[in-house]
Amino acid sequence: MAYCINCGVLLDDGALKCVLCDTAVTMPEKNAETAASPAYPERLVIPNSVRKRYTVFLISVILLIPNIICVIINILMPDKGLWSVYVVSSSLFVWLIIAVPMMLKKMNPYIILTAYTISALLYAYVFYLMLHKDNWYVSLAVPFIITFSLCCFIFIAWVRKQKRGKLSITAMLLADIAIFSLLTEALINIYYKNENLFFVSVIISVSCICLMLFFRATEKNERLKAWMTRRFYF
Repeated sequence: MAYCINCGVLLDDGALKCVLCDTAVTMPEKNAETAASPAYPERLVIPNSVRKRYTVFLISVILLIPNIICVIINILMPDKGLWSVYVVSSSLFVWLIIAVPMMLKKMNPYIILTAYTISALLYAYVFYLMLHKDNWYVSLAVPFIITFSLCCFIFIAWVRKQKRGKLSITAMLLADIAIFSLLTEALINIYYKNENLFFVSVIISVSCICLMLFFRATEKNERLKAWMTRRFYF
């Protein structure tokens, strides 16, 4: 129960001023609670965007220092060849893989995969320029990287088209691995002019198909699906 400090009239709970003389209501208890609460949060909360920028900066510094040292050593010892190019290109490739997703405000998998594909093509091209043996870059490296990227694009598009269960995603991933292994061995056989039929890729594909059938059967069988969920948290 509160009274006006000016005219003494009884005030309602929560009143901000006196209804009779318009004097502002003063509540010592509420003022004490307000004063007791800290003006700033006790725990420092760093925004996600700032945290990512700091992480990218830290990764950049960690990769930059050994690269500078390698370049300086390579300049002082030129008779060893341009070995520092491999170190710098490898570090740049790792930096692009880690830093590009962090620098994007919205994680678009197609943009990230495109950036990875271009980075891989440039990375392989650096080795091709340094070694310059045969024409493996155009005949083998480019088709291999493009094939891998296309398989990833198809998998991502299939997953994003509609909501998929874990078992369906696993089965599709196994199908993608089987197709990629067959295409990879075909590219290697063409490059080396190997007349042998598919061997390694057939083993991988058969294993993937068996696992796919198991996961598909599990998805359709509710009891088996519940058992796997309980046992393996899958």
